[in-house]
Amino acid sequence: GGAGEGAARSVRRGAAALAKIGAGRDAHAKLRALVFCLEALGDSDEGPLVTADVLLPRAVACVAEAKVPHLRAELAYVDAFARDDVLLGAEGYALTTLSCALDVLLADGDDSGEQPVLDLGGESWPAPPAPPPASPLGGEDWPEPS
Repeated sequence: GGAGEGAARSVRRGAAALAKIGAGRDAHAKLRALVFCLEALGDSDEGPLVTADVLLPRAVACVAEAKVPHLRAELAYVDAFARDDVLLGAEGYALTTLSCALDVLLADGDDSGEQPVLDLGGESWPAPPAPPPASPLGGEDWPEPS
């Protein structure tokens, strides 16, 4: 299979893992579903490692495909009730990545009213929006701490 087929396959596997979040009895069981989801999205049959630039669009596609009922509430539950030390590792990365993916899906399109799309193996998925404009303060003009 080609690169698109590998990406589409990892999105399907990720969606299957994400769909199990509702079955988790506690925050840590739900976190395991998120980690399994991200592990599936990060699998690469194409050879090179999957970077964050590739992972986030796959996560957007995965969240769209999984159609988890009340996903925002599931993610908020995990964020509120998981131990803070656990959220510093892979679990926190999975939670943040999938929360960002959901935000992308829920965000309005650009001013033209058209939503950009990604092509993952013949299927179209919403693309992440352009990054926000740079801070008017610039990087070096941060205020001094008080």
